[in-house]
Formats: sequence, structure tokens, C-alpha cells
Amino acid sequence: MNDVIPQTVALRLQLAAIVGNEPAGGLLEVRYRLRDRPGMGQLFHAAERPESIIDSVLRLGARTDV
Repeated sequence: MNDVIPQTVALRLQLAAIVGNEPAGGLLEVRYRLRDRPGMGQLFHAAERPESIIDSVLRLGARTDV
């Protein structure tokens, strides 16, 4: 049997585990490797907006390490 979890579902589960009972107004940081120079970029998302975080991770993950 091949039980593959789609990436968006896997990300949603992982975010739920990370966010837990974060109070309203909490932020999550998404870090990603910069392609044109050393170092990391960072984006901040409201913890209560998982779709924004998932979109960001998938978009960035298509071209660099997240």
C-alpha cells in the first residue's frame, strides 16, 4: 500500500503541531536560503493564517531550501 500524504496536508499537520495553542497575534517565521548570496531570508506570518504560511513554503520550496 502506498499511503502518500499530499504536501499541503502534511504542511497543515506540521503547522498545527508547531502552532499549538499560540494566542492570537502570534507570528511564525519562514526562513529560506538566498539563491544569489550567502545567508537566509525570512518572512513572518500570522499564526492564525495557515494558508498564507503553506503558500509561502510551497512557493519558496520550489526554488530553494525552506
